Amino acid sequence: MELELTDAKWEHVQHLLLLLSYAEKAQHTFSTEQGPMLHTALPALEVLHRAWSSCKDSAKYAEFTGGLEASLTKVNEYYE
Repeated sequence: MELELTDAKWEHVQHLLLLLSYAEKAQHTFSTEQGPMLHTALPALEVLHRAWSSCKDSAKYAEFTGGLEASLTKVNEYYE
């Protein structure tokens, strides 16, 4: 059985990777081996929240709305 993704599925994968890249950037912002970085946590969470909120409102990310809403709720919990 040969598995092959359609162009639409590859586009879906690319959208997911972009969404995950925002979280990766935030994580790298406040976790480094160069010393204490806790002071960067809130700004990183703000950037992440802004990016995911923008994506949630975009039709391009409609399939991810539920996940984005849950993720934004979690980001809000950490921020508070």
